[in-house]
Amino acid sequence: MKQKLFLIFGFAFMLGLLVVINALSVQQQPEVRNSELNPNRSTYNTDPTGFHAFYTLLSETGRKTVRWQSKIAALTAADAPSVFVMVGPLKKEMIESERRELLRWVSVGGRLVVIDRHPNAAFLSSDGNGRVEVDQLRPGFPFLDETALKEPAKDVPPGVPVQPTLFTVGVGGIQPSRFGSYVRWPDQEAKAAEEDDADAESSNKQTELSPEGFYPDSEVIADIKSEGKAVVASRTYGSGSIVILTDPFVLSNGGISLLDNAQLGVNMVSAEPGKTIAFDEYHHGFGSNENRMAEYFKGTPVVAIFFQLFLVAGVILFSQSRRFARPLPVKEPDRLAKLEYLSAMAELQRRTGAYDLAVENIYREFRRRAARLVGADAKTVSNADLARLIAARVGKEPVEVADILSDAEDVIHDVRPDRSKASRTAAGIRELEAALNLTRRKASAK
Repeated sequence: MKQKLFLIFGFAFMLGLLVVINALSVQQQPEVRNSELNPNRSTYNTDPTGFHAFYTLLSETGRKTVRWQSKIAALTAADAPSVFVMVGPLKKEMIESERRELLRWVSVGGRLVVIDRHPNAAFLSSDGNGRVEVDQLRPGFPFLDETALKEPAKDVPPGVPVQPTLFTVGVGGIQPSRFGSYVRWPDQEAKAAEEDDADAESSNKQTELSPEGFYPDSEVIADIKSEGKAVVASRTYGSGSIVILTDPFVLSNGGISLLDNAQLGVNMVSAEPGKTIAFDEYHHGFGSNENRMAEYFKGTPVVAIFFQLFLVAGVILFSQSRRFARPLPVKEPDRLAKLEYLSAMAELQRRTGAYDLAVENIYREFRRRAARLVGADAKTVSNADLARLIAARVGKEPVEVADILSDAEDVIHDVRPDRSKASRTAAGIRELEAALNLTRRKASAK
């Protein structure tokens, strides 16, 4: 029991020590509020930087919307959406193979809506040429100015349509923020030189796929500009199209109600009746194969504690099958006391009427010990000689002692021994034992 208590207290102490060590090793990170410098663009987020309001607007106006929590490869399924919306920044970066899968889906008729201040250049140019630049913060608004963060659209001129397109219908102007980026084009001279070099192959490129399987570049159209810079641009890609909004603030919870921002968003994701509009949540950490518990405890010592507990439990289980010291002797089982044994045997003989057996046990032992005492051989001496020798020792008549010995043998050989006779005989033998000083005594303790 003491050993078990020692193991229990030892395990509890080890557990407490692990908790303390992990708590000291993990630095508590201060909670950072969502802002335009640290946005969370998920449709689950109801803070100003989230897209919950835009998602709800589309759902409540009768459009079929879903939160996409599968991999990009699943877009090729039969029930794939017709519009796929990606809002950056993403928590899980898109890899090259996913980008290729996405562009193949667009090429067969899908519409990709990219809302990001740093969109991948491949969405504007198949050869990866830089076509997107991030404009610096406007003068007069320090980077960490609290007022600038609370009012990101203050003193920023609105964006206006520059030509009638599908995405500018009903849009008189949109309100971007000071943190937005802008789509740019190469210099006219460089562009003209490239067109002259490629004039001979232009007709083939308009109809054939490139070696990588991508469609050739189509002209990027500026739909809406702010201060002469394109904040909304679009292009065709195969049988589909790609639309880019370079300022997510426009459709975020904090900016969708300004000017015609909501109308622009509806135009960008408009789909045929019954078609699905999917918002990418997989790259925001809400994938169907994500471990939600691990995500919940991320950044805390709980994950490390779990692994350490598994390690300790494994060591304990391993140690149970191994011996770390000399083998211990086998524990002796508890034995019954002699008196309990004698009492049980006496009760058994009483109930079965085996008085002959009881007298026999007493008589045989007495005869052996008495013969030894008087110097006779218990196997060969007759009852008469033994009675004479005993009588000489105890001061009784030999006939009296011989009668006791004879009665004992009669009871032993009687088929139905008499209880009273057996009792008298046993009492007589005990008296002779006492007279001869043959009573048993407890051995003195050493």
